Amino acid sequence: METVPINNFQIDSLKGSKTFRLEITHLSDDSSLAPQCGIISKGEGKKICIVSGQHGNEWNGIYTSQKIFKEIRPEEVKGTIIVIPVANPLAFNEKSRVSTIDNIDLNRTYLKGRYRKPTEILGKMLFEKIFSQVDFLIDIHGGGAGEYKPHVAITNENRADLSSKFLFSDIFVEEKTEGSLAAACPESGTDCFTIEAGRQRNLNPSYISQITKGLRNFLKETDTLRGDSEDFKGDIFRRKFEVGSPNSGFFDPDVELGNHIEEEETLGRVERLFKGSEAVRSPTSGKVLYLRREGAVSQGENLTHILR
Repeated sequence: METVPINNFQIDSLKGSKTFRLEITHLSDDSSLAPQCGIISKGEGKKICIVSGQHGNEWNGIYTSQKIFKEIRPEEVKGTIIVIPVANPLAFNEKSRVSTIDNIDLNRTYLKGRYRKPTEILGKMLFEKIFSQVDFLIDIHGGGAGEYKPHVAITNENRADLSSKFLFSDIFVEEKTEGSLAAACPESGTDCFTIEAGRQRNLNPSYISQITKGLRNFLKETDTLRGDSEDFKGDIFRRKFEVGSPNSGFFDPDVELGNHIEEEETLGRVERLFKGSEAVRSPTSGKVLYLRREGAVSQGENLTHILR
């Protein structure tokens, strides 16, 4: 596979269909940090980047992004589509959220002004050369110890109607997290949409199919892919309540993803070692968006996220 130095990568000159490695920097042993990239471009029209694998253990997005790239035929494309399935190969190769090389979260490095470590340099170059140069950025993530019901998150509520084109029933208007792509993209005029689906180190065929269908529909709506988009209207949520565990122990949930719950409804129970169990009750009414799947839990760790 061809290797292209990131400084030689020019979006406006792209045309055709190919895959290559983007050489970002070199590590201590002089080996190359070079994520794989795919492009399909007509050399005109809207520019869209689909990125996943910022966190190396979130496999649903990684699998989906490379899958849709392989399925799209060049003759379908009206603009430019850039796909980076594994944005953070250092973490992916360790099957971990971050790499032990520097223990830095790639999705907290953008526009931070500190670029010494490999992951920081990776974020800086990807943002400068690609993410800030496209019209739309689709950033695909998954959960960790818990599972996310597939949804799209935005920081600009004016983009709610366009977000519905991903065909998810839930749209979350979130606050900006410093250093994240969702926070950095508005600074460059790029519209960023964050998709969350599934959990870490897991492939969910149903979610993969759902995301793929939504991506195709969004590409059609933005006139990047030929065809008519499907109309859909998702529910908009503006507040998220994170429910932490009151104690360390083992969590047994009483609810499932997507459940509508009432305030004070029992979410589940935490059983302590050599002691009894304690009921965990909801602080609000709303919809269960995230649910812990790992049974063992430490005090304070998230058990659920509830949207309203």
